[in-house]
Amino acid sequence: MVPTRAGDRVKTDRRDAMKLARSYRAGDLTAVWVPDATHEALRDLVRAREAAKKDQLRARQAQRAKDMQDWAAKRDANAPRPSPADRMERQSAEMAKHAEQLKTFAAAFRPFYDSLTPEQKAVAGPLMAELGGRGHHMHGHRFAAGEHRGPLQQ
Repeated sequence: MVPTRAGDRVKTDRRDAMKLARSYRAGDLTAVWVPDATHEALRDLVRAREAAKKDQLRARQAQRAKDMQDWAAKRDANAPRPSPADRMERQSAEMAKHAEQLKTFAAAFRPFYDSLTPEQKAVAGPLMAELGGRGHHMHGHRFAAGEHRGPLQQ
């Protein structure tokens, strides 16, 4: 498509040729080509694969949702809900388990981190923050530097 200025609406072959020549000289035009049958077949194949991957993802998500609904229905039918005190005890036990795992990881990570150069530490800090998961409770650079103080360490 040839770009036109406002008020330059009269269209003649001569004007179009001049606009094309100016645009070509300025480098504003990009080359186009009509794909042959092989390229078009490859494009069709890529589009079909993308559509199949989207369908696969939707089917997987639908199956997971159905599995979760089935699991929740079975859970609700088979067992009464635990009391708030029971849920807090279970959560506390899980948190204690995670705290122990974190202490084990920190003990193993410390010698590795201490062996890094300052440049490597500059990369490792943000990477650890990203790998930390939720991010609101552990910041990689503070954790790696030993400055992280969780509720069990205060």
